[in-house]
Amino acid sequence: MWPWFLSTEALRTLQLHSQMKSSEDQRLHVEEQLEDLMGQHKDLWEFQMLEQRLAWEICALQSSKDQLLIEGGTPAWGGGQGSRVCSPELQVLPEAPRNPHNPRRELPASQAGAGGTEAAFAAGGRG
Repeated sequence: MWPWFLSTEALRTLQLHSQMKSSEDQRLHVEEQLEDLMGQHKDLWEFQMLEQRLAWEICALQSSKDQLLIEGGTPAWGGGQGSRVCSPELQVLPEAPRNPHNPRRELPASQAGAGGTEAAFAAGGRG
């Protein structure tokens, strides 16, 4: 028969092994959460960069439109209508989403798929 201290030692070894396994599982769970958060942060950062670039482009288009209206010229794409410088799609600018927790807007089914984003901008960002 085994001495009593060996069974206590075996019990202690099993407890340590169980604690190590639990700690490893917890560490893996925390690593997964960290990776998810880093992915969300990257997505948000990319969205903000695109939003900033879009805002710059909108500002540049508005400046060009204003300059053409001041000059009173007929732009090549305006179809010869001196006062109508920009197409209606450019006159009504899309609204940018402002919720940082849900930066992506869902497009309606009619605009989803091929060219969904382009269709949304062509429709003035409505929908």
